[in-house]
Amino acid sequence: MEGMVNMKLSLAFAAAVASLCAAASPVNKAASSAPIGVFDSGVGGLTVLEQLLSVDRVDNVSGKLGPDGIPDLQGESFVQLADQANLHYGSYAASGDDGCAFLRELTIRDALFLLSGGYYASASEAIPSGRKTPAKIIVVACNTASAYGLAGVETVLSASASPVKVVGVVNAGARSALDMCGGGAIGVLSTPGTDASRVYPKTIAREAERRGVPAPQVATLGCPDLADAIQRGRADAPAVARGFFRSLVGKFRASGAKKPMSVLVFGCTHYPLMRKAFEEALAEMQADPSFAQLLSREFSFVDPAIETAVECRAILAQEGLLANREGESKVDMFVSVPSSGLPAGFLDSSGGLADEYKYGRKAGRDFTDTKFVPLAAAPAERAAVFGAAKSLPAVNRALSR
Repeated sequence: MEGMVNMKLSLAFAAAVASLCAAASPVNKAASSAPIGVFDSGVGGLTVLEQLLSVDRVDNVSGKLGPDGIPDLQGESFVQLADQANLHYGSYAASGDDGCAFLRELTIRDALFLLSGGYYASASEAIPSGRKTPAKIIVVACNTASAYGLAGVETVLSASASPVKVVGVVNAGARSALDMCGGGAIGVLSTPGTDASRVYPKTIAREAERRGVPAPQVATLGCPDLADAIQRGRADAPAVARGFFRSLVGKFRASGAKKPMSVLVFGCTHYPLMRKAFEEALAEMQADPSFAQLLSREFSFVDPAIETAVECRAILAQEGLLANREGESKVDMFVSVPSSGLPAGFLDSSGGLADEYKYGRKAGRDFTDTKFVPLAAAPAERAAVFGAAKSLPAVNRALSR
């Protein structure tokens, strides 16, 4: 019953937001020239955008499997949204039923923005004056949002008879992990909120049942503050990442490991930014007699973003919505910022939403406390975005154009 109540709240909220968004367009009829919409709660979604810009699994002319040296989504336009003002989504999910209901509304709000035709030019605008093209497909580039809000987004799209499809990183990551585990165990590192949802073990088990194969053992660990450390570019982020990987393997051993772990899933889109640190931890543990038997010598890291990009391309091809344009892809970047004129008690010393206020909000309220604006209109957020983009070559090129 609680889930039903929360879904009703989300649907009522979605209708309210749609009616209040003065610049919103009717749900996009999914023209091939329209952009691909991507959202996350912070810079982690850029790792998904990197794969959308660079994955090469298909011959673009014939459509057959096999790389052709050209990105599969070459020439596509993208609208990327980082909900910076409301991060981290995992903190809502870990705060009980009220937090989960509010998180679902955040997720629906993000999707509605990508489907709308307008945006605020600045945090002080009362009515959105900017104009943009509604997205032809939505990519939920956040594991926590996929776990708690993907079904709500799908319900809203279905209720509005929208032709727009939505892709979430969790399903893609689970399928890829099962493909690569070779019968070994699967490890998943994620935010505490995603971990609490048990979405990866459940999704992997469902996929194994669908394929008619035994479900592998899945060891999971929620990593408090790791996404925040990466988001802020903290110097100790690599050490924190290595420590959580070691803790996961220790938990795996204590659970009664039956087969060596052969796969680690990056269950948060921030974590691929720490891939080098995870690789270093793996090498250290494989050389340590107390850990070596727990880890396969043929070990793989699974970045769900890769399979998400593959799935996105496949859906667009099936729907006849590939842009098929020559030249570089275009990326329009938006971020959320606190609205101008908020009471001082709502803000912290840096001008962001204060944690007590931010994580104390409940479902069913309005969202005038934050607005989506172009990255150029949010200088404070540019440092985080371009800092993360430095290690993502395709994203860095796109944002620099």
